Amino acid sequence: QHSRSAATGNALSVAEAAKVIMGRPKGFWELYAGVGVAVVGSMPSVGLYFGVYSFCKKTFAKWEEKRPYMSRTLSIALSAAIGNTIASASRVPYEVVKQKLQTKAYASIGEAMKDLSLATLFPTGGIASQMLRDIPYAIVTLLTYEHLKGVWKPRAVAKFENVPSRAWDLLVGGLAGGVGSYATNP
Repeated sequence: QHSRSAATGNALSVAEAAKVIMGRPKGFWELYAGVGVAVVGSMPSVGLYFGVYSFCKKTFAKWEEKRPYMSRTLSIALSAAIGNTIASASRVPYEVVKQKLQTKAYASIGEAMKDLSLATLFPTGGIASQMLRDIPYAIVTLLTYEHLKGVWKPRAVAKFENVPSRAWDLLVGGLAGGVGSYATNP
């Protein structure tokens, strides 16, 4: 496994890349620059996303009763896409700040706060690129999650009665996220 050195363009081994990272002033912890911004910023965004997803899914379920040709798969996919589209508007600003902290464009959160403006927080193409990345992931992840929750989890709960139901929820969510990442990340 090799990565490229930004300075020289030469390939680095994993061990060489680890040496470079550990040689930085904050070492391993520099990988987590911007994590505070990501945590604080992701809470409202994820809450908005799941709120809109749940609302749309319930709304589409009512439509399915009246329109038998509308499939559950389409309802989940559309709900995921709509939820992600709306949440992207709240996600882009903190992603921009997080990435600028990680790339050292800002030395601190204080410096980032001084530079806040609409042009900084919503760069040209920022929402579009966020949506192009996140909507396919959300669709695959939630289709997988709903399928595993509806088909696989009941079978697992029945077969392994002594395992708590919440443990299966964690497993189903983790598997769905893994499938979504694998299927949509280049």
